[in-house]
Amino acid sequence: MRYLVNDVSKVDARAKLTTGVLSTLVGLQALQKDYIQAVGDAGLKILKDTIFCVGDSIFKTERDITLNSANLDSGSFIVGKDYYIYVCDKGGTNDEEYKISLNSTYPTGYNANNSRKIGGFHYGDCRRIDTTTLEPINTSSQAWGTGWEDNVYQGILPFSVWTLLHRPKCSPEGMVYCKGINKWVDIYLISTGYKSEYNATPMTGSEGLMYYDWHEKVARRLGKKPLSYLEFCCVADGSPNGRDDSNDYCWTKTTNTGRNKTGIIAKAVSLYGLKDCVGNVWEVGSDIAWSTQIYTGSSGQWKFRNATEVKKGAYYAAFDNDVRVSLHGGRWNVGVSCGSRTVSCGNCLWYVSANVGCRLASDSL
Repeated sequence: MRYLVNDVSKVDARAKLTTGVLSTLVGLQALQKDYIQAVGDAGLKILKDTIFCVGDSIFKTERDITLNSANLDSGSFIVGKDYYIYVCDKGGTNDEEYKISLNSTYPTGYNANNSRKIGGFHYGDCRRIDTTTLEPINTSSQAWGTGWEDNVYQGILPFSVWTLLHRPKCSPEGMVYCKGINKWVDIYLISTGYKSEYNATPMTGSEGLMYYDWHEKVARRLGKKPLSYLEFCCVADGSPNGRDDSNDYCWTKTTNTGRNKTGIIAKAVSLYGLKDCVGNVWEVGSDIAWSTQIYTGSSGQWKFRNATEVKKGAYYAAFDNDVRVSLHGGRWNVGVSCGSRTVSCGNCLWYVSANVGCRLASDSL
């Protein structure tokens, strides 16, 4: 229907440009998409000249607004949690108030009518990096210098900060923006409930997932997709290599007997803030490899995977397991063979393995 009219006499109510009408028209205005940025280890800033509309009220930041734990609606920051940032209308002639909350709807003391979610972030283990070169540094600020593997801290993951204009197409919880590939990537291996979350059991073939399933079922459901090998190498960079005799840097000790909870090894973190890229469980990739066997017959054959499965067609090849999928990072007990460039191309696409899970990615909105 007609929303506004040109009525200089102001008889028609639709001609009255109230703050409520302007709020609907303005919505949100910012000079750049990432109008919220991480500052220091546990701080944020909202950039100057950003306009937020909350109900019938319109607010503009006249300077950079600094936020920290003092802006929490309750408690203190907790490792492995997603937080949401709100602009709140205190009513009357009061300026706006900014709150940080674990609540995904509105902060304590406010409601859906007088608050608006404007962004969020993840709090967890972070690696010290050179922000210009995106390389891990040691305590002397040397890139890849002695002891760089130990130089981690707990704080706001800088690449996890999202806004209404800078965020993934899917839900932003448990993800970071990896500008090297221009995608948002899960911080943690996918666990029960198809979530990227801290201190959870990663889903693998133990839950009946074959490699096809990560693409056909899980990724499609979440609006995400597995990483290619080259993408994995980029986002996993900065993760310490595996050890045969220790789990200090990643879950790889050769005496380990199974998968571990997600994210609980503090130093098993990449430069972007991704956990367990090395060790724990293999990560299914998007690349397909082909057998290097030499076929000397006259033709290939139609192959069916399993007669008891829902029929989705056969594949035509010379050998039973010609079609291979890329697996990334290594698993729980192969020690120094695990690393941020580790890849395996030895398993067929329809294989089910208890040591293979997945990490997914999303395009930006």
